[in-house]
Amino acid sequence: MYRTLIVDDEEKNLAALEALCIWGEATGFSIAARAHDGDEALDILRAESIDLVITDIGMPGADGIDLLNRIRQQDLRCCVTLCSEREVFAYARCGIVLGALDYLKKPLREPDMLCLLRRAREAIERGKGQAAATDMGGDAGAFTFPGAPELIRRICDFVLTEPEAELGLQSVARRFSVNHTYLSNLFKQKTGIGFNEYLTRVKVERAKYYLENTDRPLWDISEQLGFTDHDYFNRLFKKHTGHTLTAYRKRVRG
Repeated sequence: MYRTLIVDDEEKNLAALEALCIWGEATGFSIAARAHDGDEALDILRAESIDLVITDIGMPGADGIDLLNRIRQQDLRCCVTLCSEREVFAYARCGIVLGALDYLKKPLREPDMLCLLRRAREAIERGKGQAAATDMGGDAGAFTFPGAPELIRRICDFVLTEPEAELGLQSVARRFSVNHTYLSNLFKQKTGIGFNEYLTRVKVERAKYYLENTDRPLWDISEQLGFTDHDYFNRLFKKHTGHTLTAYRKRVRG
């Protein structure tokens, strides 16, 4: 049985999550512990073996983002899902950067939770408890580069925050008042990855978010991410994930 830690500062939310008919032999997950803030959760994680953490974001003291960050810093090796009463992409972006398995909007419902537990099981069974590497196809340095120059870090932050903006190399270079050739060379030199490849990875991750959490048509997702040629983006998506857009949605949503 996979052990789950649930974290929320409101007792009613913990009770509501516990009451969902998703725990037990049918899913293979059980609630092993509960905490009311990030500090209490960290104490539990250091003392017990936990496979999955489901944490609220807006808590007093150490909130959900703080908790996720400290889990990664201390290499506590568990899948983490963030949840919030507000669907704010800034939260999802933080989750992407720090390696969250998922980001869910409250109230947490059984269909969404069942989908989450299926994905968590896959991540755990593949032996990759660190969800950043598991679900993002790289090592949370895949999307941020703390040691890079400030210009590169600002550009990465912009791309991650505004993945549907006009993000071609030349348009980004103009936005940050630098020559596009200079930016291309600097980005590759300081990050080890070309700018266009980096941008593609970010857009693939955003597509995965749409496929997992919305019913938007595939062509609409492609166009939203700047690809008017749906077939081309479908091939690009398969290259990075091993699945077509349709196959990926079926895989994660059943």
